[in-house]
Amino acid sequence: MHEFVARRLILLVPVMVGVAVFTFTIAQLIPADPAAALCGEKCGVVVDYTEDGEPITAYDKNFIRLGLDKSVTERFFIYVDGLLNGDWGESVAYHRPVIEVVQDAAPITLEMAFFALMIGYPVGIILGILSAVMQDRIFDHLSRFMAIAFVSLPIFWLAMMLQYYLATGEGVCDP
Repeated sequence: MHEFVARRLILLVPVMVGVAVFTFTIAQLIPADPAAALCGEKCGVVVDYTEDGEPITAYDKNFIRLGLDKSVTERFFIYVDGLLNGDWGESVAYHRPVIEVVQDAAPITLEMAFFALMIGYPVGIILGILSAVMQDRIFDHLSRFMAIAFVSLPIFWLAMMLQYYLATGEGVCDP
């Protein structure tokens, strides 16, 4: 058992490096301008001046602050350093540090995952036992079909459908 855990911990390092390289590469390939996204309509507004008296726009300030003036290699090491130190950047949508947004959402997400497991395990075990007892009958075929269907459905689509049918229109929760 100790060897298994040690092997998994050792394999965690290349996986984490691979994920970091992959996410950084995807972020670099996206045809977007984060400096422009942060300043919005104020990109051309002069916010400061250099020592030579040349104007610095909000866009230029964001460009430098985000490190976009550095090489890709330097940006990658800045990215990894930020990941390790908990500086995950600023959310464009919430105008707050990403780590704070994640911390706010984590308790609710963990609670939902816990309750999903508390419902899913007993239902799965009961259906598995009933399918084994009624092997090759209609119940067995239906339960296998439903299990494969629910595993195959994208979870975000299933969540939207459940919200629609349970919380809107003539759903179960409506009077």
